[in-house]
Amino acid sequence: MRFWHTLLASIATEGPDAAVAMMKTWFGGTWPPRRDAIRFIGWTIYNSVDLDTSQREVAERIASGVESAVGRPWAMPTTEARPVMTYTAEDIADCHRPLIWYLLLQSAHRGVDFLMRHCGFELRHVTDVGTGRHLLSYWCRHALPGASVPVVFLHGVMGFVPYVLTLYQLATSHKGILLLPVFPAACIAAPLRHWHRDAALPVDDLVGALRIMISRHSADGQLPRAAWFAHSLGTAVLASVLKQAPELAVGAVFSDPICFDLASGDVLRNFLYARPALKLRNWYHLIQVRAAARSGCWLACVVCVGPCAPCEACKVRMARGSLWAKRHRNIHTQGIFVSGEPSIQFCFRRAFWWSHGWLHPNDLPCDALIVLSGHDTVVRQLESNQMAARQ
Repeated sequence: MRFWHTLLASIATEGPDAAVAMMKTWFGGTWPPRRDAIRFIGWTIYNSVDLDTSQREVAERIASGVESAVGRPWAMPTTEARPVMTYTAEDIADCHRPLIWYLLLQSAHRGVDFLMRHCGFELRHVTDVGTGRHLLSYWCRHALPGASVPVVFLHGVMGFVPYVLTLYQLATSHKGILLLPVFPAACIAAPLRHWHRDAALPVDDLVGALRIMISRHSADGQLPRAAWFAHSLGTAVLASVLKQAPELAVGAVFSDPICFDLASGDVLRNFLYARPALKLRNWYHLIQVRAAARSGCWLACVVCVGPCAPCEACKVRMARGSLWAKRHRNIHTQGIFVSGEPSIQFCFRRAFWWSHGWLHPNDLPCDALIVLSGHDTVVRQLESNQMAARQ
């Protein structure tokens, strides 16, 4: 509900264009009919497309409010419902990975565990005091002389395997306590049939476990506080922490954040739905670039005839082909190794709820730094940076 209140308030201050664009991203770029909008709004609030009478009334009131605020009527109804990314209500894609794939990944995880222990980390656990239920495991490196505030690092998909150099730099440059929570549901460390053992914690339990973790390593008489560093999926966890327990943060670094852009639908489309596109024109431009690199000259094209220095039109065509190929190569790799993996499909379609991980920049309770990659296939770098800079 808070998201829709924030959206209506932003329309009054920033105009309707952003709200219209946001709704279109969930419906494949089209403005939906009222019936489909109500279905989508109900799903965002209740995580269900089958609404009872009271839930439908709430969704209808919000739909009327959005329609009035943007000054644009909903589209004319069609015989069939518009496709919308209600990903938690959809079937999990038919996908599998061979056991050798998990053997290799588990070997990589064990190698990272060895390096962590070599750098002075030890694995600790948080359990529920009342029931003894395991809540969270985390790596801890105790403070060195001259220590400062603790740093908490929240990893993304595939666990700590992609972050070996990052963790090494943290361990060598930071003298304070380092806390590295482990989120098994996002680590791709076991086949799907074992995934229930590492099911994602509910948000309230997760925030509570992180609070206990920080409290253990806070000095006597001081409030439990830490600096937070999160990447990709970890920024969604950090968003939940900053909304539910803002007193735990003295500062935050968001690297390739998905949390600011979850409301648009682009993050989910790029991660769960994106497929490489075949465009012969772009392949032609790419071939020009490869051939020119080998021969040391520029090939003939529509504008230039014969080997020559590239004109501006050539440069544009070749740059577009190169960037397109790099992006779709990354999307293809992402689909094979990450988003198409069964446990990740289950994690995102059954345990990840976008509104929990969504954070409006106005809600940041501390100083924050945003770091963006150059060719990210999930986050819209420019839009995320502009939105945060405006706040």
